[in-house]
Amino acid sequence: NNFATWNPLFQSGGVYSDGNLLWLGSNNGGWSHTSSTIALPATGKWYFETTLVNNGRNASNDYYGAIGVVETDWPEETDEIPRTEGVLMTDGYIGWNFSNTDSYSGTQNKSAGDIWACAIDRDNNTFNFLLNNSSIWTGTIGTTAGANLSFACINQGGSYGGTLPTNF
Repeated sequence: NNFATWNPLFQSGGVYSDGNLLWLGSNNGGWSHTSSTIALPATGKWYFETTLVNNGRNASNDYYGAIGVVETDWPEETDEIPRTEGVLMTDGYIGWNFSNTDSYSGTQNKSAGDIWACAIDRDNNTFNFLLNNSSIWTGTIGTTAGANLSFACINQGGSYGGTLPTNF
């Protein structure tokens, strides 16, 4: 019975608490990120969920926070969301699937108290993002099946400072 937590050894800022299950993104004015301590195995079904404590995005910027999976060895960049290194959904209505262009554009803005989740099926190389237990974006992971992936949270800390209590 080993369970993942957020990994303070692979991050670009933020404060960890509650056994590293609660992450508060850095207020450094740029992007901050963290990833899970355990990479996703190459087979099986994997899931994590987080509660959005803050109000999510505002009308002037869609890119305040994102969750999903990233390549385990993605470079630690603090100035952008790693669009080409993962399948990620923002707390607004945009998602990327290993692409610099929008792979998803919906209408599901997230707000304080919402449960935001990411489910990965490694056997079929698929993903499912959920909002309050309702599926809002599904697809095939846009990288090689079996690639080394980890769960991740990314946020724009200067004005967002997202607090994300997580359940793996």
